[in-house]
Amino acid sequence: MIDPIFLTSPIELIATSPRREMVLSKLRAAGLRPYDAREKLSQTDPLFIDAASATSAQLKRVHRQFTRITERSVVLLSDGSTPPMPNVIQIFKTGDIKGIPALLELAARKRLRQQEVHLRARTAKQIAGHDIKAVCSDELDVLFLGDGSPDYLALVAGLRRENINVTAALTALTAHQYLYDKRFDGLIVDVRKTSKVGARFLLDHVPADVSGSVPVYALRERTAPAPEHLGEKLTSVTELVDMDPDIGRLSQTLADMANYHAALTPLSPEQISDFRIRDQFSPLFSAGFLERHLQNQIEQVSDTPTPLCLMTVQVTSRADGNAAARETMPVLAGTLLKALRQTDCAARLDWSTIGVSLANTSYAGGVRLAQRLITLLEEMHPVILQDCKLDWRVIERRAYHTISDLIKIGKTGPQTRIFNAA
Repeated sequence: MIDPIFLTSPIELIATSPRREMVLSKLRAAGLRPYDAREKLSQTDPLFIDAASATSAQLKRVHRQFTRITERSVVLLSDGSTPPMPNVIQIFKTGDIKGIPALLELAARKRLRQQEVHLRARTAKQIAGHDIKAVCSDELDVLFLGDGSPDYLALVAGLRRENINVTAALTALTAHQYLYDKRFDGLIVDVRKTSKVGARFLLDHVPADVSGSVPVYALRERTAPAPEHLGEKLTSVTELVDMDPDIGRLSQTLADMANYHAALTPLSPEQISDFRIRDQFSPLFSAGFLERHLQNQIEQVSDTPTPLCLMTVQVTSRADGNAAARETMPVLAGTLLKALRQTDCAARLDWSTIGVSLANTSYAGGVRLAQRLITLLEEMHPVILQDCKLDWRVIERRAYHTISDLIKIGKTGPQTRIFNAA
């Protein structure tokens, strides 16, 4: 019989006794499978370093090999003397070890977005024949959700000096409405114990409202216990930011993060005027762009176990076919974009069909995304559900699939009707 421990995620460990045994126990309790680091570090498994017990020889070995390891995550349990390091996840208390799976998920999502930025730019260049530069504003707009702490006004002033405009929301409902009315460059959520509204928003609204389309920065107390009540909802957060008594330094940290993620935003149709790349009749990419992009995505994952799916959504009128579909398509496309992650690439395939490539997404993940779209449509456009038939399908790419196979299967069905999908 297979030991269930081998079904958990492995993590390489650098620590020495007596702390090693304590760290091993906590990593296992977090649902991970730790093993001692060898002379040659793994190229893929995440690495955990206990700064308080790691020897100088071990740290030198990590430093020597780290520059050659780009696709892995490093978690450092800091002893307080280690300065912040780029691309290294730092935690400061052994109690935070239980949150490592969520932090590793955040790091993986960040790498995926970096890959999508480069791949989408490459696809646009292949079609246009030259580099396509995204148009970015000199100023960023962020939404702040909290209970109005004494630090708020000082933080707003500090962010304004960094060319970042802040809109405040004192309730989860207000933030929910703001996110539908306006596109923000980031969402700062205060999840400290003094701010109950921020934690409540993460629990109830972030997966539906944001879904990876807006970077979320969770502001927490560095010395307080990990926010256990948030659990797996922390995977909806883009960055965990430790509260700093120096508000100027905190403002600079948040500004740097906001600018970093703004620069990492994948190319979107609204930034492009070339109709070979963007669609003329909806806020989506063109069918030609999606076909080329799917080809590039397949080439990127062809020799790896990374999943790739295509989701198609079809809308047809119960009465007059294409006429109603043409009127509904822009509305459907706008709603779809609210439910997608930044790494999802959506295009109008024809007058009645939208196709979405879902990078690093399994069939089950694609189905959950389709169901979230249905929920949004039910809330925002109930008339569409009365007058039109809405069908969807998710196809997970297999080695024998070509681009034309995927699109043909997605357009021809069998489809899952909205009434059976909820």
